[in-house]
Amino acid sequence: METAEKTPAEKVREYQAHTTGTREYHKTGLGPLVCTDGAKFVADTVGAHWLLDLVQSHQMTPHVRACAFQAWTLEAREEDAVLAVATDGQDDEIVHQEIPYSDFPRELLPFRLWVEGPVILLPEEH
Repeated sequence: METAEKTPAEKVREYQAHTTGTREYHKTGLGPLVCTDGAKFVADTVGAHWLLDLVQSHQMTPHVRACAFQAWTLEAREEDAVLAVATDGQDDEIVHQEIPYSDFPRELLPFRLWVEGPVILLPEEH
């Protein structure tokens, strides 16, 4: 009997359920931030390097960069649109960006990333 291969979303959920911390940090291509094993795993698994680039690109804005802790949430919108929202950890929004099309797995939404200092990480890795 063959076992069905897990979907990318299932792989991410399984990773999130079993992760604590990171072994190494990875350059993401844009900007000064690095990401953890978990953030890289998600980007690689679901093809979401654009999400890491989006977080990085907003660090160019002084009021975003000044926030040492950022809680990023990717939320579902109509059809294939998503909204990326960053708060300061106290639910005060610092920036948001509407993305008209995304193939990010809907079953993972809402999806959360954190920025602590120079690191993009999954909340589970904290």
